[in-house]
Amino acid sequence: MTATPLVLRCPDCRTASHYPCSACGNYRARRAQLVLTVANLDTGAVASTEVVPGTIEPRPAPEGGWHLALTPLLHDLAASVGVGSLHHVTTPTEPVGQRLVPLPADWRPELPAEQRHDLEAAAIAGWTRTPWQVFLGRATARPAPDPARQLARLCAVAGLLCLDLVVEVRRLPGTAGGTFGWEVRYELPGTAPPDRPGTRPDLTAAIVATTVEQAIVLLAARQLAAPAHFVRCAGPAGVARPVTIDRIPAPDVARLERRTLAACGTPATGAELPGAQAIWRDGRWFHTGLRPDDASEPHTGQPVSRPTGTVRRDREPPAPHWQGTPIPYVDCPDCDPATDRRPCDCTLGGRPAEPGCPRCRGAGRCVSALSCHACGGTRRRYLGAVVTVSNLRDKVLHLNWGAGQQPSVLPVGGADPRRSVVQLPGHYRLARWANAFRVRPDDLAELDGAGGLDQYLRDGIVQLPDPAADPLRQYVDHVSRGHPGARRFVRAGRPDVPPLADLIRLALGLGLVATVTVQDHRLDEGDPLRLHGVGWHVELNAPALPVDVPELPTHPTVETAIADCLGCLDLALAELVPADPGYPIPVPSAPEPVRMDDPLPLLTQLGHRYAGQSIAVRFDPFNCQLYLRRHDSALHLATADTLAAVAGTLDCD
Repeated sequence: MTATPLVLRCPDCRTASHYPCSACGNYRARRAQLVLTVANLDTGAVASTEVVPGTIEPRPAPEGGWHLALTPLLHDLAASVGVGSLHHVTTPTEPVGQRLVPLPADWRPELPAEQRHDLEAAAIAGWTRTPWQVFLGRATARPAPDPARQLARLCAVAGLLCLDLVVEVRRLPGTAGGTFGWEVRYELPGTAPPDRPGTRPDLTAAIVATTVEQAIVLLAARQLAAPAHFVRCAGPAGVARPVTIDRIPAPDVARLERRTLAACGTPATGAELPGAQAIWRDGRWFHTGLRPDDASEPHTGQPVSRPTGTVRRDREPPAPHWQGTPIPYVDCPDCDPATDRRPCDCTLGGRPAEPGCPRCRGAGRCVSALSCHACGGTRRRYLGAVVTVSNLRDKVLHLNWGAGQQPSVLPVGGADPRRSVVQLPGHYRLARWANAFRVRPDDLAELDGAGGLDQYLRDGIVQLPDPAADPLRQYVDHVSRGHPGARRFVRAGRPDVPPLADLIRLALGLGLVATVTVQDHRLDEGDPLRLHGVGWHVELNAPALPVDVPELPTHPTVETAIADCLGCLDLALAELVPADPGYPIPVPSAPEPVRMDDPLPLLTQLGHRYAGQSIAVRFDPFNCQLYLRRHDSALHLATADTLAAVAGTLDCD
């Protein structure tokens, strides 16, 4: 820990405001301390430095004035821990770039040291709301992102998954006419443009910041009402067709940017439009302008005006070659668009409304900000679905389900004798197709980042509400619920994450503790409605927080659990920053990470020993602690220097 930092008045606080300030947590002050940390994901080595007044020699800025250059410090830290390339913990897809802290205009090198340091303190305190900047890297240097190659890959994967790739530019509201926002995303054909424009300043920045997974997430978040169609190129033989995605030549990004901007029009031509799009479909680009769309349209019998800022395309490209017949649907009976009321949670499972329910007051329906349980927010109950499985490299498989198919089913029972449980044939079990991609069934995961694949979808299990129900209709309703266009995207392969031992070393180097939870479900293998295999959960926390053992770790592999954990690393790091600006931010350093054997074999053994129960091991700088979840609390079982010693302690009992 460093000395007590210099504390200055928070520049974001308003003296007359009674609302909490998100920048300082209502302390009305901020510390003049900035900590830079670089960590090696492959070795766990950590190096840090702090920036306080007087530690960096200010440099003149090209546009005038002076600034503190942080990038050279980051390069020195990266070299000390053997990192070849860096990314910020919150923006893994974007390059680090130049990190500069601008100094006040009245800073001068000839000023007295005390006055210079006061001005530097003000600049450091007000530069960012995240005073601990953490950067991660790998031991092997990765090439800088090439926007042209990245765009070519996005185009190729769009063709692989039977989607559109949309490059969109929009004029930003409240700014001058020449200020634009860019976005790159996947879409289903026929989808209306979003209400809000993108935020990237140019096409290159939008491409670099967009990965395949992020583009799929945008599709899932924005396009719930997208038109639904079967995929015509789905093969009945059920063999994942090979596709080579690097045959697409790298597009000319600058030319694409100019042409898309030109489609917006100019004031001189009198055709200045709010935006434009370039759409990659069927192996070529289609360009169109975007026009305001303020017309009212009938919706469930009520004329509803579209929100301000809604736009529509000038023209639609021809339908893609892969687009098949529309997927039929019925309107969701539980949704009421006019009032946003839907069945209350107290009526789930067919129960009558509770008279004393605080949400619906016995009416059985209430307004809810959550998605509808029946349709997932699409307001449609689809009678078919398309499941696309791909390794995002060279293989893809499209499965059309529904549309009058009548498969034979196998009764498999279940714990509840009042409900029939059946299993659909192999065509509807994604676990069967895993071998076509040379992966395990547990390695099939949702492409939109939702985690491991639903076990019902993996095994083709359907729980029927009554014996007369159509199994396939129930199944496709479950598969398509909440997914745009009744499309489900599955990735065949493990995420690219560091091993568990390296993640634990990284956590200890940053001053965090790692808790790994495992639950072996081998006792439930005979029940098709209960989880099978082994469930995992990995969490990093501040040492002061109590141990929490999840009741049901849901990740089917430790790799997906690590990926989820790394996605929340910034939240764990924020727990280490003292809320009171009078206390300094820690400056972690671990040039030689702790030695650690692979903990997976012993963790798997512990899960097997306590099958059916959640077992958690907490790794801290001093020892390992073993906990068992019992009665909604963590029961301490053993503590030792290493995990092997913990397991040995149990064997001696």
